[in-house]
Amino acid sequence: MLDLFSENDPELVLVARDGESAVLVEAFIHGKEFSCIVVEDEMGLPVALPPTEIRKGKELFDYRSKYLPGLSRKITPIQLPDNEIEAIRTLCEKLFTSLHFDVYARIDGFINDQGKIFLNDPNTTSGMMPSSFFFHQAAEIGMNPSQFITYILYTSLRNRISDTKQYDKLPALLRKFDKLIDTNHNASEKRTRAAVILGGYSSERHISVESGRNIYEKLAPVISTKCSPSS
Repeated sequence: MLDLFSENDPELVLVARDGESAVLVEAFIHGKEFSCIVVEDEMGLPVALPPTEIRKGKELFDYRSKYLPGLSRKITPIQLPDNEIEAIRTLCEKLFTSLHFDVYARIDGFINDQGKIFLNDPNTTSGMMPSSFFFHQAAEIGMNPSQFITYILYTSLRNRISDTKQYDKLPALLRKFDKLIDTNHNASEKRTRAAVILGGYSSERHISVESGRNIYEKLAPVISTKCSPSS
């Protein structure tokens, strides 16, 4: 940074617009940006799902680019060699454990052209819009949105049993949850099966995801559906 400015000007002046007393200067990372969902398995161990690559439609991945359809692309899994994908997953699992996260988390980061990984934004929750990383990565392991949310709720309830004073109430609630899952599974077996394929590779893939999710939600109560977002 200093070398860059010294080539042109002998002095570098930083002017505060709103009374800041400190300035943070960060190096630019040339590479790929990603987001990775990490969940606990049945043994309580972290498992990182296939990370999603974020391809920006413009220079900054701002709020509009993240949440409005068509302004950026999300590619799951990230387009990297298998060994680099596994390196991202392993590092995200280690951070999940180091920060004592519980049930699930979303961890964002970058991988540069030399394969060095930077994790810069751990989140204890994740967005759950139809086109969110949450559901993209769940689809990669064969879980539709309803199944994945059910798993998160079940894991949360199970974990609360071990760290709450309401131990007399929660085991019964967990058993009720089990029965509801079994009832829903038996009912699903009797439904007509239908598949909803959505997404694709065009710039409008997120609009397709929104439309496909709406169809899935409308059909789910009456037929057995499988919602498969395409990368």
